[in-house]
Amino acid sequence: NLVQKIDLINSYFDSENTDVKNNHTLPTEADKKRLRLDQININDKLFRKFVYNSTKLPSKNSYSIDYWGYYNGANFNTSYIPNPDHFRTISNTRIPGNNNNRGARFEYAKAATLSEMHYPTGGYEKYNYELNQYTTNGANRVPNWDNYNNLIEGVGLRINSIELYDNNSLAKKIEYIYEGGNLPMKISFFREYSVSTAYTSPDPQTGGRFLQ
Repeated sequence: NLVQKIDLINSYFDSENTDVKNNHTLPTEADKKRLRLDQININDKLFRKFVYNSTKLPSKNSYSIDYWGYYNGANFNTSYIPNPDHFRTISNTRIPGNNNNRGARFEYAKAATLSEMHYPTGGYEKYNYELNQYTTNGANRVPNWDNYNNLIEGVGLRINSIELYDNNSLAKKIEYIYEGGNLPMKISFFREYSVSTAYTSPDPQTGGRFLQ
């Protein structure tokens, strides 16, 4: 005899069509689709219903992502290569940039995240997120979109608070406080080398031996 019947109700996230794939071709319909779980029914009755953030993700394999793989809205990126102009060298000089931006942006990083979970009783939970924060204690840090201070936002999302609703009335709010976030090892995308050279006499251009 059938003891329990569980139905998983699915649909798809539909992505933006504003950027190209990483092979510089327009995304196909398959590239713009991602499977999601909308509802769980048990014995033909609602068990859980899920609501997601309405911000659309980019197509699969998009360049519009931050250093940690989250969407950042930078639909003008032309590769995954970080922008050297966003970093400082040991001598505090700039490296010519490539116009890409791999920094984190919260309004896009939360795209398609779980925002609400509804119960059959009419109550529901609402999830509020924020970007992780940390310090790197040095140069060559990984910056977020527009902040070059030592306190950096990125490395994905974390729960900021959970709101519990009885029907449409807020019954309880749970807030989460984080502190002391520190990246144990600096992420450095560029290495700077110092090379000393010496020339014998006469000048190397006129036949002298080059020493390095």
